This record gives sequence, structure tokens and C-alpha cells, in this order.
Amino acid sequence: MSMPLPTDESIDASRLAAERYALLVTNLPAMLFVKDTQTRRYVLLNRAGEAAIGRSATEIVGRTDRQLFPGYGGGYEDRDSEAIASPSATMFESEVVRADGQSVHLRTTRTLIDGPDRPKQYVLGISEDVTAIRLAEAEVLRLAHYDALTGLLNRASFTDRLHGLVRKGEPFAMLSID
Repeated sequence: MSMPLPTDESIDASRLAAERYALLVTNLPAMLFVKDTQTRRYVLLNRAGEAAIGRSATEIVGRTDRQLFPGYGGGYEDRDSEAIASPSATMFESEVVRADGQSVHLRTTRTLIDGPDRPKQYVLGISEDVTAIRLAEAEVLRLAHYDALTGLLNRASFTDRLHGLVRKGEPFAMLSID
């Protein structure tokens, strides 16, 4: 039994579908990456990933996290190992220092996908930049303890510290201007 040859129309439709897929992945607003589970090398990185990491896909694809991020790339590979061992998607949050020295907080979900050569061939990761959220949380925490105008401890924090000194029996002096 022989298979019919593809028609020009079916080839064009397949090519169009592949181009649309590539366009969607490239322009996805979240970082998307794919790594081989055996070699741990990147096989795909989209534009948002380039922006988050601060390097081009051509610098990333074909390399491992240990090669790209000396000193802490092993931690990323450990997270890949946890994702490979997990029966479901895993989520981690980490701080990445970009090539320009800027620190970025990423929340990454990793899951395994089958490839053309074997089951669970790839780790698929989607990362969201949560830097603004972490900075806002830090500011809320700061404002909970310090006066917004003066930058000094607010009354509640001052009172807590004062009570701590009294409980410890430590000598102190106090000047209060209200």
C-alpha cells in the first residue's frame, strides 16, 4: 500500500501553519524556552526570553545554564532535574542577573514535552518577569515600618523596638518630638 504524495496545497498549508506557530512563539509576551532533557542545552528561546536574560537567542541556543551563568547555572539545572523527576509541572522563582548586571526576578513553570525522538525529550519553560511585583512588595513592607515623609521608623515600629529594649533590660535614652 503506497501513501499519496502531498499536494502543493497541503504543502503550502503546512508551511503556513508552521510560520504562524513560529510567529506566535517568537512574539509571546512571556519568556519561553525549550531545553533537551539529556544534554540540558537550550534548543529554543523567544524574544521575551532574550529581553529577560539580556542575551540573544543565538548566544543561548546550544549552550547549557552552567555555561551561560557560571556560579549559579547549576541551580537552574537542578530545577530542570526536579521538573524532569516530577509527574506534573513545577514552578520556581529565581533572581537572574542579566548580562548588563541588572537583577530580574522570574517565576518559571517547567513541564516535560515529548519530542520526535523520544518521550519527555524536552523541558518546556515559561517565565514571567515578576520584578515589579517584588519591588512593590518590598516598598509596602518598607512603608509598614518607616514614615514615608521622613524615612524614619514609624510610631508602631518605634514602639516595638522600644518595648524590645525594655524587655531585654537594656539601657537607652529617648527623645520624642511630635
